[in-house]
Amino acid sequence: MHFPKFWARGSWHGSGREGRPVTRDAWGWSDVSVEEARAAGAERARKQAESFDPAHPPTQRYGYPDRLLREPVLREIARGPSGAVVTRNGYGCEVLNTDQIVFVDVDLPPAPSRGFLQSLFGRGQARDDIRTSAEADRIALLAAWQQSHAQAAFRVYRTAAGLRYLLTSSLHTPDAPLIDDLFAATGADPAYRLLCRQQKSYRARLTPKHWRCRAARPPHRFPYEGARQIADMESWTAGYNQAARRHATCLFLVAIGPDSIAPEIKQVLAEHDRMTQAESNLPLA
Repeated sequence: MHFPKFWARGSWHGSGREGRPVTRDAWGWSDVSVEEARAAGAERARKQAESFDPAHPPTQRYGYPDRLLREPVLREIARGPSGAVVTRNGYGCEVLNTDQIVFVDVDLPPAPSRGFLQSLFGRGQARDDIRTSAEADRIALLAAWQQSHAQAAFRVYRTAAGLRYLLTSSLHTPDAPLIDDLFAATGADPAYRLLCRQQKSYRARLTPKHWRCRAARPPHRFPYEGARQIADMESWTAGYNQAARRHATCLFLVAIGPDSIAPEIKQVLAEHDRMTQAESNLPLA
């Protein structure tokens, strides 16, 4: 888990595959200075230009697994292996990042529309009925895995698009064989698995996505340039926080395994549940 202090956009000017002039820009980072970050960006731009093949453009679903995350650090929850920092992602959400506290992200297939369900089952059939069945199937996979790992304890949460599992009994790095086995057995989201491996950390969104809570999109991406952009973001954050308070990011469903919460996990768990409003009855976003 590494969030650099300095970011800057660097440029590279050269010739393309057909000898035509080419200019490329890329973000660079540094813990030393803006100048070093800009130089690193120029070098990344050069490598991108030289490796780009128009016949085989990149197909990665997310743009960030192969590089450090360009996000501001908002606060630090704890230090050490069980430590965590909270950052703001490109959508404006607050995100928990931790090296060894294990979060599992599981997506569920989209629920059929209410109109489609009514055509099949009549007006009494609700979307939640279908989702609960899908949730039960996925949670059963976690329960089966836990049966063969009797010391493992989990908290299970519902999210807007699926499920979130938090391992509360022990710490593990994302490259541990146990975690790879857990991810595979529970059907963890492939993009999330890749992100954990590349970033060497776990992530859990703490606040709603702006469009789900009917807030505006953030006006700028980090790093913010000048007093005007900083003021714009402060104004946006105030409005976003007001909208976010009316929604939960995840809702606690059930605990699986022994009643075990490792002491080093308790502080992060408490912050996670407070910020996500996991014990509320608020609508998910």
